[in-house]
Amino acid sequence: MERFLSPTTPRGTAARAETARLGALRDDQGKRLYPGVQPRQFDEPEVTYAGKVQTPEQKRVLQQAFGQETDRYLAKLLADPRYREATDAQKASMVADALSEVAVRADVRAGGRIARDAKAQANYAYLAIPQFEGISPTADADTIRRYNLDVRDAKQQLERWRKRYPDAPGRGEAEFAQTYPSMILLARKPARAAADLRVRRREIEQRTGVEPDADLAGIFVVRPDQGGRAP
Repeated sequence: MERFLSPTTPRGTAARAETARLGALRDDQGKRLYPGVQPRQFDEPEVTYAGKVQTPEQKRVLQQAFGQETDRYLAKLLADPRYREATDAQKASMVADALSEVAVRADVRAGGRIARDAKAQANYAYLAIPQFEGISPTADADTIRRYNLDVRDAKQQLERWRKRYPDAPGRGEAEFAQTYPSMILLARKPARAAADLRVRRREIEQRTGVEPDADLAGIFVVRPDQGGRAP
């Protein structure tokens, strides 16, 4: 079965080698130091993802979606000078964060080609509702999903930069704006009115029988049954 990273591409090979290197590091007792750095795989005989057992074709879709996003995010990370200067512990944390984002983006890429239980369907539908100002509600569903995730990611990154200077968060924001001029625009997008979003969640509940999570972050909390494995 096709793996996450294609060893035939330079960036796939580099990313695979780096995650393997970090994953192989062990302490004096032989325990893995960084177990969270391995990309997810869907090659088990039976895979449950989003609350549903996936067919072989659906596993292939997940494998491909996660592979493409893993390749893209880790190639970007490995090219970052801050990554090259980091300690192994810091690198492992950065890789784990990147793989968390991979899971979010890969889920959108897999889209309606996989099976989802009622809760996962409700959350997937809610992600297609504009959560922030700046995008038309008539845009196609996947464009809206990606926009919601881009804004959420920008806001989270801005908050991390602000926390670099607890006594002067404005300094962190200024540095973030200078470093990522396009991302700061997304980070400053206001959220849509809570009352409007509440109405949309109720509409989804009426269709699916399940109310979606109100918080975008909650949509992608991976349940123990949400599929794949880290070798």
